Amino acid sequence: MKKKLHLGRVAALALALLVATNASAQAQDAPADAIKYRQTVMKTLSGHLGALAAIAKGEVSFTIHAAPHAQAILDITEMMPDLFAANTGPDSGVENRTLAAIWEEPDKFSQAIDMAMAEAAKLVEVARTGDPAAIGAQLGALGKNGCSACHTPFRSR
Repeated sequence: MKKKLHLGRVAALALALLVATNASAQAQDAPADAIKYRQTVMKTLSGHLGALAAIAKGEVSFTIHAAPHAQAILDITEMMPDLFAANTGPDSGVENRTLAAIWEEPDKFSQAIDMAMAEAAKLVEVARTGDPAAIGAQLGALGKNGCSACHTPFRSR
């Protein structure tokens, strides 16, 4: 029994070290690289949103692709908290459209991301139905309650 407890502690310690090492590595990313990565991820999000909008509008008949696009949108919204390191804002010396409010009002920013995640999770469920009208309605809700909740107070034009 003692051997099992010891192995469990070793595994927990190894996991804690791995998490700490990963967090430390992320904190050391050069601002320019971190910002470029964030912009690439956001462009990818935009691509999935555009593809799903085309399905919802009936411009393409790939309703079978709706759920994977919606899942990708959810996955990306779940990455968002990691994309805004302290050294990647408007004072980073690297051109980007973030506003200082992200770091000045972290609770408000976190709430906006949480709302985007909640709306994206609903989008996954709706997309599984393959109903273009329902997908379009939930895309609208995501845009209003998720995307705009971040872009309006936290992103410059």
